[in-house]
Amino acid sequence: MKKQIIPLNVLWGNRVVIRGKNSRKGRGTSIVLTVVPVAVNAIIAVLKMPTGYAKRVIAARKILSDCTGNANVTIAPADLSPIATHITTYENSTVAGRPDAWRIVMEDMNWLMGLFQKQANTNPATAIVVIESGGFFVKKVTNRQKQIFSATHGAVSGRIDLIAKGIKARSAHDWYYSADGITWIRLMTTIAAETFILDLTPGRLAYFNHQAITKDGPQGLEGAISIMVN
Repeated sequence: MKKQIIPLNVLWGNRVVIRGKNSRKGRGTSIVLTVVPVAVNAIIAVLKMPTGYAKRVIAARKILSDCTGNANVTIAPADLSPIATHITTYENSTVAGRPDAWRIVMEDMNWLMGLFQKQANTNPATAIVVIESGGFFVKKVTNRQKQIFSATHGAVSGRIDLIAKGIKARSAHDWYYSADGITWIRLMTTIAAETFILDLTPGRLAYFNHQAITKDGPQGLEGAISIMVN
């Protein structure tokens, strides 16, 4: 992915100000918008359909009903109408025709679930509510990798302090911040194993990632962590 430089006026306009021990007081830093592979308490929508013929009809219609007029995900009636038809076709199909009819219904259900997953991804703080509102189930995938950096509340509201494990060999530290766990901003690289970020919005989750850079090159991202901003 081509990296995009974010002008400092845009950065300051969003009130995201990065300062560290190696930055000059009162000045922002050059920041790069980038995509970082993460595994931070991923919230995944799951489709659980029963095995019985009659129960499948009920379950499919329940999901269709939950998705119709949903406050979290807007789906056009023209897109929902064929799904209702497919469910009715399955309900009225012969025993021999049920497998093919059910396959079409499942394609519909997975398509609907994909819409809710996409919406959930845009706002992890409400992801569970969004997914369950469509009649789907939630599976949490937790990053089990050992964290060797931390994010803690700073001395003032909206400040988060980041501290990594020190490395004896000459090295640098690469820091990443995200407001939603999807789009990541690369912060200023530091020589010190710590930095901080200011002016974050209280009551919102903030996501961070880190990697050390040694003479052998980048050592790999350690796995994202999140913290609720005070």
